[in-house]
Amino acid sequence: MSAPKKRLNDALRVAAIAALPLLILVAVVGLFGHKQLETMQVGGQTYHLELAKTATQQTIGLGNRKSMAIDHGMLFIMAGDNKQCFWMKNMRFPLDIIWVGSNHKVTHLQPRVEPNTYPQEYCAPAKYVIELNAGQAAKSHIVQDQTLTF
Repeated sequence: MSAPKKRLNDALRVAAIAALPLLILVAVVGLFGHKQLETMQVGGQTYHLELAKTATQQTIGLGNRKSMAIDHGMLFIMAGDNKQCFWMKNMRFPLDIIWVGSNHKVTHLQPRVEPNTYPQEYCAPAKYVIELNAGQAAKSHIVQDQTLTF
């Protein structure tokens, strides 16, 4: 191998080794640190909805969190327009729970569900379920049969 080619190979090897920690960091953040968000605008309010698509994400939901920013929520994406039941297991703050059909129309709204209601279940048909801080549905004027955009 000629000297210039050897220097180029050595430089590429050093660059690859130097870049490895950055690539690992990007992969870890992508897998564990990044929350997928969807934006919903309704009643002059903008909400940033964390997506719960997997069974694990849906089981944990907002449980064990101390609080949530007032302009945030969680969007549960279900397999189909079926009966979806929610409870307040491991919740530390009250929620408004909004069931939404595949047509994006509100099928049911349960305002101000308190953590101490567990193990009571709240059920309604929906493709999507949105959880907001208690009082936000009223503040944003969310009502039955309203079409939501997210």
